[in-house]
Amino acid sequence: MDCPKLQALMDQAYDRYKVNNNWDRIEFVQQLRGNECFAVPLGNLNYQVENGGFSQWAYNGYNDTDSVVFLKSVLRQISTPAALKVLSLVEQFEQMVPEPSDEDDYADWSEQESHLSHEFYSVNDQMMADAEAWLP
Repeated sequence: MDCPKLQALMDQAYDRYKVNNNWDRIEFVQQLRGNECFAVPLGNLNYQVENGGFSQWAYNGYNDTDSVVFLKSVLRQISTPAALKVLSLVEQFEQMVPEPSDEDDYADWSEQESHLSHEFYSVNDQMMADAEAWLP
């Protein structure tokens, strides 16, 4: 899916991160500007889930509270059927993610996570097109 506006916003944000490489992920998210607040969480969700499912998105730390707040906000604002479906999937996944200390619990939710990821794959291209069209 070609999303030049989203990609430009992500590149802009990550270029700033490269200059300030002492930032942790939370500091990076907190310094996002304007539509970067929407593009970065959306892009990270797209890249991570498409590559390895919701489990990869969580395992790599992209489901931190600040990122998810921005992500859910933009999905609500886009408000297309595909965006609202992805919002529902993110919220379902939030409910099932074990605490980091409960690594044994990861096996218990892998089948359910796989189902959510496959549902994501079925609407993601449309959601990304909707997000690209939504951005000014």
